[in-house]
Amino acid sequence: MPLIITGSHGNIGRRLVAAFPDAIGIDRHPDADIVEDLSTIDYEATIVRRAFETCDGLIHVATSADVEAPDAVRFGWVPKDPGELETAPDWLRANYWDDQRLIAEVRAALG
Repeated sequence: MPLIITGSHGNIGRRLVAAFPDAIGIDRHPDADIVEDLSTIDYEATIVRRAFETCDGLIHVATSADVEAPDAVRFGWVPKDPGELETAPDWLRANYWDDQRLIAEVRAALG
């Protein structure tokens, strides 16, 4: 399934790109497949338009980390480094998703 992953070079985006190797990454990071800032992206640019024409799904992880943000899809806690588990408070550890669970949940959501 061809996918677009926005925020492809963030903490979660990098993991999803690795799990979906055919995905097209959109991010401000200079190594992204499509280097764009979502606040100024030109959806009519050829490379952007072609990416959207060929994809079957979009995973938008370029979003606020604010857990109170309206209409946000919620992922579990995915720490940048597994060592963060040792010092995390209990409530945060209870929401921990390792890479395997992250990928499984995303695959399930995509159908």
